[in-house]
Amino acid sequence: VISAARPIYRSKTGDTLGTAHGSSKDTKTLKAKEGYAVGTVTLRSGLTIDGLSLTFMKISGHKLDPKDSYESEWVGSPKQFERKLGGTGAPFIGITGKANVQSKNLTGLGLILDLPEAIEARKNWSVGTDTDIIGGVNDPIYRDLTPEGGLLIGLEVGLNSTDYIIAVRPIYLTGGKESTGKQYGKEIKRVVTLKAKAGYAIGAVSAISGLCCDGMSVTFMKVVKGGLDPTDSYQSEYVGTKEQKTPQTLSGGGKAVIGITGKLNGNNTGFGLILQAEKK
Repeated sequence: VISAARPIYRSKTGDTLGTAHGSSKDTKTLKAKEGYAVGTVTLRSGLTIDGLSLTFMKISGHKLDPKDSYESEWVGSPKQFERKLGGTGAPFIGITGKANVQSKNLTGLGLILDLPEAIEARKNWSVGTDTDIIGGVNDPIYRDLTPEGGLLIGLEVGLNSTDYIIAVRPIYLTGGKESTGKQYGKEIKRVVTLKAKAGYAIGAVSAISGLCCDGMSVTFMKVVKGGLDPTDSYQSEYVGTKEQKTPQTLSGGGKAVIGITGKLNGNNTGFGLILQAEKK
């Protein structure tokens, strides 16, 4: 299986290597000839990336031409049950992915499109430090950040008819003013609001999961200078399915929580926190 990847970029100044993600003893280089760039990635995947090939497309202005393309060799496990990323002719400006917590090896791979909102997206992804995401498996990752200087003080949790969590919306407090982020998920049958009392904010989440984040409770911590106080805290009610599973807790240990991250496949399938990064 594929355990590592490093992007190769081409600009006016020539070809450069990006950051290597994961490690591997055996390396294959898949690189476009002059005038072409990656337009599609074909993947075979399960819990990891089992194999892939790249489709290189002719560069035409600021787009790629799917009609003028060629495919690289296949790398990894035999080609079977593959899926394709890209292919529309929109150029890619980077890669995203997932890594195993213990081995740090690459387990998921995605592409970053060059779209008008790419600059803002890059800025958002550079802010804060993400915890692990509970649930969601291989679904796409989202991030939602508080306005600058704010804290995550609550969640609106959407449930379906069998009490599984299918949607979340963050509640922020910035300069004494409350606001909400985007709703992730749809078709809500019931909404439960978990919100901190004055002077407190979300510092941790405890959740159960299978393929999705099925249920959770949050821990509210006292807001103090520079972050949160884990010794002065209380827990919300539990929201979600009553399945008997061992919960997983995500916490910054007192770091300010400035947003949520998760996974989305129509409905919200995974959930995590974005922590305030330490100032250097």
